[in-house]
Amino acid sequence: MLRKALFFLLPAIAAVVVLAWLLSPVVLARFNLTPPIAAPKAQSPEKAPQGKPLNILIVGLDKATSINGPPRPAPWHSDVIMLVRVDPVRQSVNCLSIPRDTRVYIKGYGLEKITHAHAYGSMPLTIDTVEQFTGIKIDRYISLDYVVFARLVDMLGGIEVNVPKELKTKYFDFKPGKQMMNGRQAYVYINNRSEPMADIDRIKRQHYFFNALLKNLKKHVSALNLAKFYFEIRKNADTSFTFSDAAQLAMFAGRLKLKNVNVETVPGRAEYINGISYWITDQKALKEQENRLFGSTQEGSLRNHKACTLIAARFRQSGNRSSDSRV
Repeated sequence: MLRKALFFLLPAIAAVVVLAWLLSPVVLARFNLTPPIAAPKAQSPEKAPQGKPLNILIVGLDKATSINGPPRPAPWHSDVIMLVRVDPVRQSVNCLSIPRDTRVYIKGYGLEKITHAHAYGSMPLTIDTVEQFTGIKIDRYISLDYVVFARLVDMLGGIEVNVPKELKTKYFDFKPGKQMMNGRQAYVYINNRSEPMADIDRIKRQHYFFNALLKNLKKHVSALNLAKFYFEIRKNADTSFTFSDAAQLAMFAGRLKLKNVNVETVPGRAEYINGISYWITDQKALKEQENRLFGSTQEGSLRNHKACTLIAARFRQSGNRSSDSRV
């Protein structure tokens, strides 16, 4: 009898201990997520002490040739590049997607597609390239492939996505309207590039999915789920997140209002240069976009962005050409 009682009680006690730790002032301090207790009425939320915004780089790798294909040998390119700003002051999340074909200056390689930065120098060079391109300091990063992404979606029990228009693929036919996607379906939906605008249309679908993911996370934030997600990522992906970071973000997501989520794409145009397709950035529009999404605190970093642009201009003037020969 005692053994049966312990069998049921020990998991419950463990969950309570984990929740107590997650709700401790140390864990909650950075994002000021401590439940309000006897706060002075005169103190408005805007004036209350708040944690600092966090800039997170999310990178999806093309380790698989297809959903059923064998893994590609390293080095891998980045198929998804998304810069996310979590702002506990404004209780908002702003995301900037960078098309994989964006023409940027990669240190040591010249003007190439940003997707190649990972193939040349893994995450260190990817982070450096994104920071130089945007002028925004990255605080945390996570890179993962299809297998990990699909497994995380399945761990959530699938994601309900509101599909705006029909998408026919080799593996699935996605009809307009709300539908529940498992890991494999979600991967195909966000990774397919068969539409006319290829990567740009794919990014739009990634944005739909990102919003659906946040909505789903609000329903599934728990200590035990958090632990499972975190250790899955630590085991099978590359990240600089600590468990404390994950706990803070999970609790922040639980309180986040979806109307305060903004997802955009680097402005620009598609253009062929020497027979290679690129996404050419509208630099002026990008600076305005960065100021709006990432705040005036980035003004100093934006000067680095200008310096990077000048370096790229000198590179072009020197007569050097990009070594990029891939599409």
